[in-house]
Amino acid sequence: WDKIAIVRPANVYGPFDNFDPTTAMVVPALIRRTLDGENPLVVWGDGSTVRDFIFSRDVAEGMLLALEKAASCIPVNLGSGAPVSIKELVNAITAVVPDPPEVVWDTSKASGQSVRMMDTTRAKDLLGFSAGTALEQGLRETIDWYMGSQSVDGGRYSVFAEKTFLSPAD
Repeated sequence: WDKIAIVRPANVYGPFDNFDPTTAMVVPALIRRTLDGENPLVVWGDGSTVRDFIFSRDVAEGMLLALEKAASCIPVNLGSGAPVSIKELVNAITAVVPDPPEVVWDTSKASGQSVRMMDTTRAKDLLGFSAGTALEQGLRETIDWYMGSQSVDGGRYSVFAEKTFLSPAD
């Protein structure tokens, strides 16, 4: 049991993500709503909430490095290390879509925990890892993939969808 790699990724996004409007996380949900033509795009809170987003290819690279260099049961956080507010995220998404919507902030809704960032010191020290994909580049790749691959998105497994859980009878 001393040769196990434990990685904890931040908010992962990228091609093949879950874009289901009922279960998607923030990045794919905003991308889908924007590309589906929601205008105005209504976003909860005031946009000041800060998160750590990391592109899926960077997570895969970090996981492989963890297996190669740090399979010692020491948890390693994989994140970009760059704080991004939800407002910055929305602006970055709307900057690369073909028909950007007007954005409306619904401050009557909760914003969530104000800051959630990963300490990526171990990833740098143990693995020599730092995320190599800038947010704008990762969003562009994700949006391009989604625009060309919507037919493969349907019916995907989602840990958050009730239908994916087994019932007691199963």
